[in-house]
Amino acid sequence: MNTLIYSLKVLALLGLLCLSSLLYSQSKIEVYTVSKANPTSQKKSDIYFDHLSSSDLSDNVIQIFSGQKRQQLIGIGGAMTETSAAIIKTLPKEKQEEIYNAYFGAQGSDYSLLRSHIGSADFSTRYYSFDETPNDYDLNHFSVEEDQKYIIPAIKKAFDYNPNLKFFGAPWSPPSWMKKSGQRYAGHGAGSISFRDNSLKEDCYDAYARYLARYVQEYKNNGIPVWSVSVQNEAQNNPPWEGCTYSIDQTINFVGNHLGPVFEKEGIDSRILIWDWDKQNDIGHGDGIEKYCFNVLNSDASKYIYGVGFHWYGFDLSMDIAGMPQWSLKEFPSLDYLKDRFPQKHFIATEGCQEKGAWLNSWVPAARYIYDIINDFGHNTEGWIDWNLVLTEKGGYNHDGINNPCHSPIMVDTVKKEIIYNPSYYVLKQFSRNIRPEATVVKSDLNIWTDNAYSYINQVAVQNPDGSIALFISNSLNQPLKIDILDGDKVCKYTLEPNSLTTFVYTETSNQRDDLAVGKFVTASDTENGYNPMHITDDNIDSRWASEWNDMQWAEIDLGVKQSVNSISSIWENGATNDYVVEYLDDQNNWAEVNYLNRYTGSIMKNIGGPLPFYKRDFDLTRKDVSASYVPLHIDFFKDVKTSRIRIRGVKRNEKYGYSIYQVKVSGQKDDNILYRSDLTASASSSEKTYFPGLAIDNNGNTRWASDWVDNSSFTLDAGEAFHFSGLNIKWENGKNSEFKIQVSNDNRSFVDVPADIKRYSEYTHVSLDPQSAYGRFIRIQGVKKNTSYGYSIYDISVDAVKEIKPIASFKNTQKSSDPLDVKVNFEAYPNPIKGNSLYVKSPIDGKVAIYDLTGRQVKNAEVQKGVNELSIIGVNSGIYFIQLEDAKFFPTVKVVIQ
Repeated sequence: MNTLIYSLKVLALLGLLCLSSLLYSQSKIEVYTVSKANPTSQKKSDIYFDHLSSSDLSDNVIQIFSGQKRQQLIGIGGAMTETSAAIIKTLPKEKQEEIYNAYFGAQGSDYSLLRSHIGSADFSTRYYSFDETPNDYDLNHFSVEEDQKYIIPAIKKAFDYNPNLKFFGAPWSPPSWMKKSGQRYAGHGAGSISFRDNSLKEDCYDAYARYLARYVQEYKNNGIPVWSVSVQNEAQNNPPWEGCTYSIDQTINFVGNHLGPVFEKEGIDSRILIWDWDKQNDIGHGDGIEKYCFNVLNSDASKYIYGVGFHWYGFDLSMDIAGMPQWSLKEFPSLDYLKDRFPQKHFIATEGCQEKGAWLNSWVPAARYIYDIINDFGHNTEGWIDWNLVLTEKGGYNHDGINNPCHSPIMVDTVKKEIIYNPSYYVLKQFSRNIRPEATVVKSDLNIWTDNAYSYINQVAVQNPDGSIALFISNSLNQPLKIDILDGDKVCKYTLEPNSLTTFVYTETSNQRDDLAVGKFVTASDTENGYNPMHITDDNIDSRWASEWNDMQWAEIDLGVKQSVNSISSIWENGATNDYVVEYLDDQNNWAEVNYLNRYTGSIMKNIGGPLPFYKRDFDLTRKDVSASYVPLHIDFFKDVKTSRIRIRGVKRNEKYGYSIYQVKVSGQKDDNILYRSDLTASASSSEKTYFPGLAIDNNGNTRWASDWVDNSSFTLDAGEAFHFSGLNIKWENGKNSEFKIQVSNDNRSFVDVPADIKRYSEYTHVSLDPQSAYGRFIRIQGVKKNTSYGYSIYDISVDAVKEIKPIASFKNTQKSSDPLDVKVNFEAYPNPIKGNSLYVKSPIDGKVAIYDLTGRQVKNAEVQKGVNELSIIGVNSGIYFIQLEDAKFFPTVKVVIQ
């Protein structure tokens, strides 16, 4: 009989294993590639996920963290310039339909965005505005008739294919009579440098605001809703064609006192974008994107501004001398700089194209699109718009003597009347078809911390509204590259073609993983020379913890709340070859080693040595072209463990140094009951200069919030809904020894003080809270007294909190008695959300609490007083028990299941 049962169990286990294997075999990944060697879209054979535990990993590991959501996207698109519209119109009817299908059709690129110029631009058939009658302040002669020949019919045709297109309008210049120069052309300079004033006349601000409003209204009357209007294309540029410049103060005045109020009065809901120029901050870009946008968005005009438009061009004399287009290469962090300070604003790439020629059938523009789009979306960009949809085979045409030949994804041979599809068309098509409106960028790591802009591999991942993941990976090397893609405990292997964009699409994502360690409290066995252990969770790869030069050293991360953990990643300075284990605190309060699935040992690029030559900045690289320093990287993958604490513990040193770690990432499944850092927003009573409150929760240990230099400054975190707060971890810049208290609120107005156990460790402060009393939507650090000449200044802050403390057991004694000593008992027991291995016992009376098993054996007891007390369940195995409040008159008991 026992043999039969055993055999049945074995068969059942084998069945489960077969079922598991079948489920993995069904985790299909579709693969699409565009490459220099094969510059049209290629649907490759499907590949499949495998078990992580059965795979050796390559040098290039990409992990998907779909639980770490970033910005929502609006899609990809291009610009219907008048030149494009006119060229399309020269073609036979079937060729016209082919182009519209190619860009806007469901089987084509299926573009979501469309842009055009307000009045003429360099890519127009002629010079015009909508009102060139001098001093027509009442706009009696305003008319969009000039657009009726080409642009309006072409845009309406695009809307026929996709009625949900978002249409962007951008002016190159106001009418000439509204400008101080009296000319719509800018000229007489280069970039932000000019020998004449090309700005708008102050007495025309109101007329020009109404001019832009009329444009929106007239286009609406023609069946074209205008989703967005830019204040000015290239706001501080003086090109040799139509242009207008705005200083910071002029922009604030025009938007805040004229354009915004006019739109509001007229009921126009078109979104207002500023800047609409390059993401650079050099001498050729005037104030630069950071200074200009910061000051405008920090003004009263900000309430009318939806966000920032920007382009991909640049200022690089070496490129210009070599006859190559100038474009931004490493300026993507400027987008992060602004988003961190203005988290409610939106950032859209509104124009990019390859200049200085037609680049017919060339891979160079395609490679540039790949590099810029991936890095833009990796740095808070929400939409990406190409420039001309269609140009001639010579890169034209421009109007009235302008000579600015450019590339476009589709070109037309004007002699043969044939359509030319350049490699860039297939690149943009691959992006657009797999980035749909309302998609969300999700965290994806290449070897954990490698910056795309410094690598020959660029990657970004999005989750589309249907739940599918689209991972875009480029290879800029002129040789194949092996990669591994990880999603939870699944992995797939692939070899990227040289000079290529590859898109991986799959629908079964098994994880909602996030980084659980950022900003959390860390302790260590010891520390050498002040290398604080907290440095390993500060999201700053330049700071580190270092132990003494002994075996058995450890660093322990307090996650604050018990949760599911499945990998730990670490970047090492010294000790990377030393033996170590990963351990977690189990329910019995013992340190247990994890059950490993795989251990990855590799390296990441930390720094790039010197600029690349101009001709190899975007494609066709060799490994030696990218000089860098490398640091060791370990990733330990293991079966899920439930814990509130995890550590790396050294076993044996294999080098003379101790253990030295730059950074640690702890990855785990998100829990709907837990508050995560990405769910927080920050505000403050005051902010000094550019040190905004959001910088304390931006996952960047180098940025900070700073208050004014007063005692009663406050810093508030909004959790979005009510939570039980159990702890705070604060990294200070100034004010670490100042006095403060912790308060909570549900309405951000009425705050109450809560008990707080404050422990100070060098520049860090660890605050423990009673989650029963620290309950609310808002939690505030309220300054009491400065013990410094400065104000309060915080680099980083994290919060430990749960939405609900679920009762393990509760009951009320309702038995009646005439004995005056009888007590109505209201007794409850809750799990401790911090430790996970004890109960909070709440009772209105003093007495003893005991836990009994089903045989009546007492396994735990504790004294309780009125209020909340702690009862350890360490050593209590899973099972059914009875909790009894022994000193109550009726000896009430309650059944409880301990897991």
